[in-house]
Amino acid sequence: MSSPKVWLITGASRGLGFELAKAAAKAGHVVVAGRRSSKPTPQTAEIENLGGTWVDLDMTSKDIEATIAAVKDRQGKIDVVINNAGYGLGGTAEDIKLAAPFVADRPRANLTSIEAIRDVFEVNVLGPIRVCRAVTPVMRSQGGGTIVNVSSVDGFLSPPGITAYSATKHALEGFTEGFAPEVEPFNIRTLIVDPGTMTTEFVDTAGSGVTVPVSEPYKGTVADKILGYVVDDERVQQQGASPQLSAARIVEAVDRTGMFAERDIGLRLPLGKDTQRILEWGKNLVKEIEGLQDVALSVHTQ
Repeated sequence: MSSPKVWLITGASRGLGFELAKAAAKAGHVVVAGRRSSKPTPQTAEIENLGGTWVDLDMTSKDIEATIAAVKDRQGKIDVVINNAGYGLGGTAEDIKLAAPFVADRPRANLTSIEAIRDVFEVNVLGPIRVCRAVTPVMRSQGGGTIVNVSSVDGFLSPPGITAYSATKHALEGFTEGFAPEVEPFNIRTLIVDPGTMTTEFVDTAGSGVTVPVSEPYKGTVADKILGYVVDDERVQQQGASPQLSAARIVEAVDRTGMFAERDIGLRLPLGKDTQRILEWGKNLVKEIEGLQDVALSVHTQ
């Protein structure tokens, strides 16, 4: 087992974040679990019984930076940050006109379409970027650390019907690709986790998701079919990856234990059968660009 480290995990009150908090605590680490609301839940006691503590950390709050500074002051250091907080937004680009509240403790009623899209970017992109910016000087001063940004298979592929959500994950992937070499000289390691479908309540409107009804013009289209596929809870339960096993792999990747005890890992950690689609996407991308090399080179005069 690796030596105990201080882990700060955002979005730890449910789903993958909750399983990560448990897995890290069971691995012997000091866990600070971020949550949007301080309302007690069964998860609250479970993390505390494992020795973890909770901190209010809303990804839209003006206090993100101050909260991270307070965690560092209280714990003395922050070794690992997991940017896990986020939510899904389903619906065609045209149909996202009203995003109903995605959780009871943070209403988002009466949002116009662009405000709904702006909100999901605020949580899924700007929040993690702010966390990265705030923790970088902390880790640099202590000689290093690890930052994990939880993305998605949809950060590579953007299926019709969930374009706004996919766009946030594309943005997070792009940010992290450039951010990683910026902080590498300070011994700050960066990892992008790309999960596929997982058996959590992520797509459930009672959990971490919002799905806008498909309007008449889009009924029967590919976007309608994909939305139905995405929110099919029975399919998710049957085909989705285990959040417990996914959390275990992430902890192992950070600690370089288990499946990563003698294996190097690059920037990305794919999790789930769905990630095979990334391989096909990569092959198609290479084929497309190679087939247009004559066009690409034709715009140079020398």
